[in-house]
Amino acid sequence: MKKIVLVAMMLLILTACNNPTTSTSTDHPKQEDTDVGLSNSSVEPIDIEDSVHYEYDYFTFEEAVIKYSTDVVIAQYINQKPFGKKLIEFEFSVQERIMGDAPERIFVYAEPSGDADIDVVGIERTVDYRKGYLTFDTETDYMLVLTKTGSPYSRTHEDGYLFIRDIVVNLIDPPKSTMYSEPLLQHTKDMDFSKNATRQEMVSYVGEIVKGYDPPRRDYIKSEETKDIVSGSSNIWVIEISNPLRLSDEVPETDWMDTDIYYCTVVEVLKGGIKAGEEVAVIFFADTVKSGETFVIAAEPLEEGSSWYQFTSKNSLFQKDQYDEIKSIIGDVKP
Repeated sequence: MKKIVLVAMMLLILTACNNPTTSTSTDHPKQEDTDVGLSNSSVEPIDIEDSVHYEYDYFTFEEAVIKYSTDVVIAQYINQKPFGKKLIEFEFSVQERIMGDAPERIFVYAEPSGDADIDVVGIERTVDYRKGYLTFDTETDYMLVLTKTGSPYSRTHEDGYLFIRDIVVNLIDPPKSTMYSEPLLQHTKDMDFSKNATRQEMVSYVGEIVKGYDPPRRDYIKSEETKDIVSGSSNIWVIEISNPLRLSDEVPETDWMDTDIYYCTVVEVLKGGIKAGEEVAVIFFADTVKSGETFVIAAEPLEEGSSWYQFTSKNSLFQKDQYDEIKSIIGDVKP
């Protein structure tokens, strides 16, 4: 139970971190970047005398590439449009993959920080970071350092990505390359992204950084077919919905996702390494389940050893009348 509560507290922070009017304390709790379909904000925004304050842990360009990215691509800008109430969706055509397996078209999301007060901590000088204010043109090749959203609950495009500290490498005009809204050359160790840098030098430099690096990529099942979802999921259980841990109306509204979290009792294990009778915390789409109801779900832990579970696809919640079909599919799956 203790681990469930700790993870729940973490998600409460994360689900609030995209709304600049949220206030839960006067402290600034640090939170590492996450790939749960949310923004790459480091901490929860805090209201201080009607202003909003964000803090971001500082890391260099090289650290961003090797520690936080899932994909590095060379891409051309296509267009942009508002997404939801606060997000901007940028569409790019991928020309070359330096790291990762991004498709030919990707959609990268940014959330402008507005009038929020932003501190970048871990660097001795002041960084004037204005998150989410990015401009592109269609005649330029850009090298983008990205992390994939990778959540079945996300409202964003299934080929959705996030900028990391707003890194944009301009391969045509290197001095226009940016990170933290500043010239990129102020945040690199061994590469001078100045006017003297050539395209080949910049691409080769990043290629050397990622050589041999295979970042963990967590993706969800895209198929809507029951057979594909059941066959591709590590856990299939009959569950009874217990008490809510956190409902969607208890946290600020966000463009990223809308979820409820419930304690659930595992009634029957059809597939997976867990025992009937165990209690787990499961994330559901908002307003889809109620306490006392019984469902079959396809789930996976948020992290190894966790009692906190998420869906394996957008369609991993099954009605009780699908029980026989699901059990038949599991019987047909060869080990």
